[in-house]
Amino acid sequence: ISPSWGSLSGQELMSWATAKIQQARELFAQGLQVDSFHGPLYHAYGNMELRQGNISGARDILQRGILRNCSDLTRLYHAWGLLELKAGSPSQAASVFSRGIELGLCGQREVESGVDFLLH
Repeated sequence: ISPSWGSLSGQELMSWATAKIQQARELFAQGLQVDSFHGPLYHAYGNMELRQGNISGARDILQRGILRNCSDLTRLYHAWGLLELKAGSPSQAASVFSRGIELGLCGQREVESGVDFLLH
């Protein structure tokens, strides 16, 4: 049940939101236990952490998906590259984008096609 927004103090609202984020983290972890090769799950989890300001956590999640060689790999490289841009590391972002492009263009994964979205 959602609280009545007008009835909560700022601290109560932050506490409620923090509990929801923790619950989301637990659900993402459970999902990855069920299917550790599910690229979109790593992508969504990493994006949630990035929106929470947890850059290192987001980076770790995206890199774990890449190391796992999961589905939708070029999109994980794209998300990681964008993360590096937002973190103020354009040279690191360029390197990550290049690796994602190489992956798609070299045909290392049959399911990866259309990597043109990595060309910024």
